[in-house]
Amino acid sequence: MDDLVRWLTACLDEDERIARAATPSPWVDQGGYVTDVGPDGLPRVQVTDYGTQDGEPEEDNPRGRADSAHIARHGPARVLRETDAKRAIVDAYLPPGEDPHPGEPCINHEGQDPAEYSGHDGCWRHLEASKRLLHHDYVLRLLASVYADRDGYRDEWAPTR
Repeated sequence: MDDLVRWLTACLDEDERIARAATPSPWVDQGGYVTDVGPDGLPRVQVTDYGTQDGEPEEDNPRGRADSAHIARHGPARVLRETDAKRAIVDAYLPPGEDPHPGEPCINHEGQDPAEYSGHDGCWRHLEASKRLLHHDYVLRLLASVYADRDGYRDEWAPTR
């Protein structure tokens, strides 16, 4: 799974790089073209125009309007938020056998070493870590499947149930 984590991280790095290079302001669908909105709320730059054909305005261009809405919805700010969320998921992955609380001893719910407390057989720190760490690679495989069309993706990484 280390290869999958490295590859997925590289995909996220590329998404972030491209999003940061793009126009950073909110993008707005203007019914057939996408504009970049400035701090004053007014359009600054026309990012793309799907409302014309051969330089002439089209009366009805449903595909252009749909493309415009899609592009505006998936602007750089959203891509950066998604990249941050996906990185947090990758960071929450705990490889098999790795200690969920490195450098800290196991304790029970009363702070005692479980070896000295016969009424409790689990480590409180392990239980708390389980609430926030992924102990299975299924979620990583799901995240990677989004990038299945990119170089380096391996079919063995496909999510299985």
